[in-house]
Amino acid sequence: MNKFCRALTGEIFCGNVALGVLVALSVTLMAGVAVGQEKHPMTVEDMIRLKVPSGIVVSPDGKMLAYVVASRDLESNESLSSVWLRQIESGEEVQITAGGTGESSPTWAPDSLSLLFVSDKSEKGQIWRWDVAKKEASQVTDVATGASAPRYTNDGKYILFTARVFPDCDSFECNKERLEGVAADPVKASLFTKLMYRHWDHWRDGRVAHIFVMQAAGGEMVDQMQGNRWGVTGGWSVSPDGQWILYTTKNPKNEALNTNNDIYELPVSLPGAPDESSDRRPRRLTMNEGYDANPQYSPDGKTVLYHSQERNGYESDLYRLTTLPAYGGAPQFLASEIDQWILDFGWLPDGKLVWFADREHGRNKLHVVASSGEEKARLILGDAFLSDIAVAPDGSRFYFVRQKLDSPPEIWTVGADGKEPKALTSMNGWLLKEVALAKVEEVWWTGAAGTKIHGFVLFPPGTSKDKANPFLMLIHGGPQGMWADNFHPRWNAQLFAAPGYVTFLPNPRGSHGYGQPFVEQISRDWGGKVYVDLMNGVDFLIEKGWVDPKRMCAGGGSFGGYMANWILGKNNRFACLFSHAGVYDLVSMYGSTEELWFPEWEYGGTPWESEDYTLWSPSQFVKNFKTPMLVIHGANDFRVPLNQAMQLFTALQRMGVPSKFLYFPDETHFVVKPKNTKLWYDTVHSWVGQWLNK
Repeated sequence: MNKFCRALTGEIFCGNVALGVLVALSVTLMAGVAVGQEKHPMTVEDMIRLKVPSGIVVSPDGKMLAYVVASRDLESNESLSSVWLRQIESGEEVQITAGGTGESSPTWAPDSLSLLFVSDKSEKGQIWRWDVAKKEASQVTDVATGASAPRYTNDGKYILFTARVFPDCDSFECNKERLEGVAADPVKASLFTKLMYRHWDHWRDGRVAHIFVMQAAGGEMVDQMQGNRWGVTGGWSVSPDGQWILYTTKNPKNEALNTNNDIYELPVSLPGAPDESSDRRPRRLTMNEGYDANPQYSPDGKTVLYHSQERNGYESDLYRLTTLPAYGGAPQFLASEIDQWILDFGWLPDGKLVWFADREHGRNKLHVVASSGEEKARLILGDAFLSDIAVAPDGSRFYFVRQKLDSPPEIWTVGADGKEPKALTSMNGWLLKEVALAKVEEVWWTGAAGTKIHGFVLFPPGTSKDKANPFLMLIHGGPQGMWADNFHPRWNAQLFAAPGYVTFLPNPRGSHGYGQPFVEQISRDWGGKVYVDLMNGVDFLIEKGWVDPKRMCAGGGSFGGYMANWILGKNNRFACLFSHAGVYDLVSMYGSTEELWFPEWEYGGTPWESEDYTLWSPSQFVKNFKTPMLVIHGANDFRVPLNQAMQLFTALQRMGVPSKFLYFPDETHFVVKPKNTKLWYDTVHSWVGQWLNK
């Protein structure tokens, strides 16, 4: 393991770089900060110190906000989350807690006198209730499986929540005995009979999510989905009268090959009440062959709002804002004039309007549209990346998290007319006072086939448009993703730029936010037009005089790692590359990943049906490998499995290419533990500095 050193400017690392070079770099960086300005270049510790708000909910009386704040502690190596209450008028804030380190999912009681939340104070997450007046918490559930996603019925008499259970168990006691039996059994082997036996970062154990109902005062918990082997696979909601549940589910048959989630409705079975329903089988509402999910009842309960995709098997199809009569009928698509992904949405209180946010040019923009579908959408606010949007009970205001590449996340509010946006919190205000941030500029250039391509460029202190600077290109994952105008808590562009690199965030072919045809032009063309888009972007910046072509590095994660691997075999323009969780060999990737609909769509079938797997596989160009490469991977990454990094590093070493392999036995597709995060950035900065600062 390399030894890392700290210089006055923050994270300046020894590694294999001559210490004299690093000292010279630190002097250069400090010179970029104005005399008397006490700001320093951003460090890993600064990024880990960030607080990230989310999950905003407004109290029914309109007087309070509840929200979650995620944070990290480097010393304890913990990722933390806490729930806070804020008086809207006075700004007074208080943390509510049951004493856990992971607390989330606040939901208000209809009378605004209490709220539910989930706490990890015990071994499994359980639901707790916070009394606003008494400022104390009491435990609501104590079940072996854990409980999550609590919500009240509108009359406040009942609580609904989800729990992951064995579908053939008829009680929590049965689930407890089953889990204890598995833990006590010295044999840990599993016998699988179908695909999707593991997913993202965990091995399947046979449990699925069911919805439960209990009286708000406590007592019996009734499984609304007893024996259901499909479970809840996405968002769900309860009707305004408390009589029905809408939920997202998916047939587990051929689960690895299709994306066809549907919305079902189920009558509620109340604790202690006779079940008067003659037929409690769930009723399917959506007949679309693609993805339908995250349903919400209208305020009058007559209409369902959700988002949908048309084509089965294509996870990056256009997300459409959709409504459907709750008792059956044809779907209607709202704001269909907007050819962008709509992932965030909800009802306004009167049910006449729907709000939504769409991805566009790196932003998430807030709109409203008539639920009747008779009008086009109206933009409310679109100057930044907006998320976690909530509406005041009278519909007069929106509350949301706002952030930009040069502005960390805070909670903001704006009038329903889009006027007078303002910040409510300043939990990261210290960063703007203490850290010298890079300036951000948007650029457009001409990519493949004459298409205009968009991206962001960061100029850290000490760099100038009047000279050629050391350069770092970051390539986003997906590939159907985008670099957003946000202060990313993992891939933080300001932190990449901090050592003095002009940093480039391109959104090439495949990025969302530029129309659905643009998204689709990457499928079956992974190393084609998108590669030209990227290289043309680099040429554009060189021609502007901003970039030194002899001091350039590039890297990315997931698809971004794939593209770093592709560049490795296609040109020698870069002084170094780094690949995090990058796809390397498409054939072996197919045999070890889990969601097979993805490669079969992207490469046109299975490896024995399509030549795309060899055509677009970086492993086919090993003889061209010359650029120094840092390889990074987590052992519990089941989306892009570890074998991809192992094969890449083996090829690099056998070709005699300068290379290193940073392996995390306790991480997944993402590196999230604070000390691992620090090591990740330390290693990447050391690697890039080794080749750019010679």
